[in-house]
Order: sequence, then structure tokens, then C-alpha cells
Amino acid sequence: MQRTPIAVLGASGYSGIEATRLLAQHPRAELKVVASDRWQGETVERRAGVRGPAGRLRYASPERALELARECAAALLCTPVDASLQLAPALLAAGLKVVDLSGAFRLADAGAFRTAYGLDHPHPGLVRESVYGMPELGGREAIAKARLIANPGCYPTAAALALAPLLRAGVLAAGDVIVDAASGTTGAGRKASEEMSFSEVVDDFRAYRVLRHQHTPEIAQALFRAAGRGPPTPAPPSRIIMQTSRSSSWRPWRTRSRSRRWSAPTAARSASPRAAPTPAGSW
Repeated sequence: MQRTPIAVLGASGYSGIEATRLLAQHPRAELKVVASDRWQGETVERRAGVRGPAGRLRYASPERALELARECAAALLCTPVDASLQLAPALLAAGLKVVDLSGAFRLADAGAFRTAYGLDHPHPGLVRESVYGMPELGGREAIAKARLIANPGCYPTAAALALAPLLRAGVLAAGDVIVDAASGTTGAGRKASEEMSFSEVVDDFRAYRVLRHQHTPEIAQALFRAAGRGPPTPAPPSRIIMQTSRSSSWRPWRTRSRSRRWSAPTAARSASPRAAPTPAGSW
């Protein structure tokens, strides 16, 4: 079986570690390059607990990452937005396919990107070319053929998978949706800060970036696309912290033969086989 050589850049972050473990076990992937700004020279086995050939790989420095990645067919960027904005064009120019896990290429609206990330996008052409990587919303063929895939954010994924089937069915109105979402501290990344230290967060539950979270415009964009509408005017929802999605416009779903309540999980499974629930204890 042919295996695709893949590089993981930013492999010492939480998403990078998970990507490393998943690719090391995938029968169609060859984990060929891992790069880190903190673990260079150490083995993947020691840091990520991966055994076998992938575990014997050593983390390369960011300075060598681009050179080494040229030997691969694809690269996963598990890097901050500013790093992805520099790395993605270079990797694409070298002929690699790129999956970016930051928010660098998710937002189609330049104003929304500026508001969310505090800078003007330096590569608007790549934003137009990129494909949003959520197959449950459609576009599987486009994702498979894309050179640049913008991996969805965590809150937008949770919100879109719960609400997209309802919006498409006309069961609720997009303007009435409130998304409450909560995540663990890993959602803020590995960078040390006082507000994310153990003593500050233990036994606590706090609002996080209320009305200014960078995922707010991404959620709006995903839901408007799911509803078959044009891009939304950027405006923060009332709340976006603790994943319960609800709407005041809920109404029964009616068929010709009978009336029944609409089931979002059932609709998601019907729309995409990948949305089916996993057995207990599995990922």
C-alpha cells in the first residue's frame, strides 16, 4: 500500500502532538518530518510516546523545517496564525499540499479577519483558493482536490455540526441562534500565562474572550453557508462560551405523513457518514 509522506510543523503544540500520533498510526501516511521550536533534537517516542519508525524521528528546528518538508507530499501546519501566513505560501510554492490548523485561511471576509486577528491578510489570493475542511458541510470533492485546506476551529466545528442540519431543513432561523461553548485550557494553546495557570483555573469556570473571540466570525460564516445564504455581516453573538446551541424559533419538523421532532444527530448522520457517533471509549 502506497503511503503519503507528510510533515508536521509546530509538532510540540497540543494539536501538533495529536496530529503526530494520528499520522504515525495511519496505514496510508508516512510521518516523515516533525518540526518544533522547543524539542529540536529529541525523539518523537520520548515526547509523544509514539513507537516504531515514527518514534525514532527527531524534531527539527523551525529553521530547517521548510527544507526538510520539501521531501514530503503534504504538510500539516499546527502553528500560530502569523507562522502559518509565512509557511503556507512557501510550502505551496514547493508543490506540497497544505492543511493549516490555525485560523490563517478560514475567513473569507477581509474585515472579519482583521477584527479577529488584528492584521490585514497578506495573501488574499490564497484565502480565495483555500477550502474549508469540514466535509459534513459538503464539498468533499473540493477538499480532496484542494492545495490548501483551512482546518475548522474547535468551537465552529461543534456549532456547525449541531446546527447546520437544522438550518438546512428550515427548522430554525440563523439570526435566533445562541451558542454557549466551553473548552478546557488546552484550547488556549501551550504558551504559559498567568490566567491559564493551574491556581487560576482550578475549580473555576470563567467567560473567555466574550464578544471578541476569534471563532465568532467563523461560526457565523459556517452557519450562513449551511443555510445557503451569502456571507454574514460580522457581528458578535450574545454569548459564545459553553457548547449548547438553541433557538427561539424552534418548530416541529413536518413530513407529508406525520409530524415529528427533528433530530440533529440523525440529520448529521444522514448527511455524512463521518458524523456517526463513535463507540464508547473510542475516538
